[in-house]
Amino acid sequence: MTAGRLSRRLVLGLCLTPTLAAAQPVARVSTREAAAAARLINAYRASRGLGPLRVDARLNAVAAEHARAMAGVDLLSHDIGEAYAVRMRRHGLPTASENLGWGYETAAEAVAAWRASPPHHANLVKPHGRMGLARAVAPGMRPYWALVLAP
Repeated sequence: MTAGRLSRRLVLGLCLTPTLAAAQPVARVSTREAAAAARLINAYRASRGLGPLRVDARLNAVAAEHARAMAGVDLLSHDIGEAYAVRMRRHGLPTASENLGWGYETAAEAVAAWRASPPHHANLVKPHGRMGLARAVAPGMRPYWALVLAP
């Protein structure tokens, strides 16, 4: 392949990239399952002698923002767009914990997976008092979950 053909392909690829990115489907986000997740988590916490968590609308919004971000780029990560600690400070949550999940169809599946994972389990049993949960999914993708726990 000649250098001219290669450079035309690179330019063409660069010109098409924004169009393809703009065509990405937008993720649907829901916090409707937060109450169900809270019941499951609180039953587990009670079995361990811990106090309950209450669903907090502000934490639901923080979870929704991050679940949407993950689904938007199809990547499970605490650090999308900015570092986790920076994001939590931006929301006024310097001592928050976050559990993420991908592929679980229900809140019960996500909570069960977090209970079975030592680092996620540790977050579930910390002395937090509030929680927020969101599920985000883009067409053709499996759901992304974000659980935010805070004092």
